[in-house]
Amino acid sequence: MIRRRNNDPVLIDFGTSKYGYIQSHTIISGKDIHPPELKMKGEARPSTDVYMWAATVMKIMKPYADDFSKYLESSTFKLIYPPCRLVDCRTLTRIDRRKFDDILIKCLDPDHSKRITSGHELLSMLKGISIPPVVHNYIIVNGRRIDLDPNKKYVIGREGSGANIEVVDPQKHISRKHAELWFDRRRGKWIVSDRHSTNGTLVIKSDGPHLVCSGNRGKPVSPPVYPVELDPGDKIVLAFKDKGGNMYDPYIEIPFY
Repeated sequence: MIRRRNNDPVLIDFGTSKYGYIQSHTIISGKDIHPPELKMKGEARPSTDVYMWAATVMKIMKPYADDFSKYLESSTFKLIYPPCRLVDCRTLTRIDRRKFDDILIKCLDPDHSKRITSGHELLSMLKGISIPPVVHNYIIVNGRRIDLDPNKKYVIGREGSGANIEVVDPQKHISRKHAELWFDRRRGKWIVSDRHSTNGTLVIKSDGPHLVCSGNRGKPVSPPVYPVELDPGDKIVLAFKDKGGNMYDPYIEIPFY
């Protein structure tokens, strides 16, 4: 991968690794990004490409190094500092930067036996630290659409309770601070949880009801709470009667889209 002057990225297959020898006619990379086994012995393996990928990534990040070897100790070929101290990782907004730093360190280990072994393993690790894009969801409360801000945590409660989402409930079956909603950026999902309400919370999904909390029902000890991920089309149920056999009689339903 290289960076052109117009900032369009270009993906390149280094063509170095074929289990034990070099495909010399296909090498197009600069020698400054070659790992020690390629520089010193002319050997190449799948982890060689991993090293060269990481070195190239660091070269195209600010401050745009002309020679990657300036980031290395001359005698050991180890990085002189952690990668994100050498290059500016602050522009990486869709991944966990600390974990990305750790991955680059594992890619750039001068000892190939300690390195990430292959591009397949590297891709799996990068997918594991990626942050899914934010999806703009909304709920319908009291017949009104409420757009959900992923940067906020919402408390749902009875009208007049001071909760930031208030539900009209003249029967007062809903607790003053009944449930809460927040966006989990790791999973890219909104989560609903119960705030130890009296009459419980559940989520109705396409495959049936998912219990969040059965509610304390006026007892001094609250039952366990199991937060549930929300998908568009789900319904959040505030207060319900347990009819047995995974059957519930919902009181207030809040559609989630």
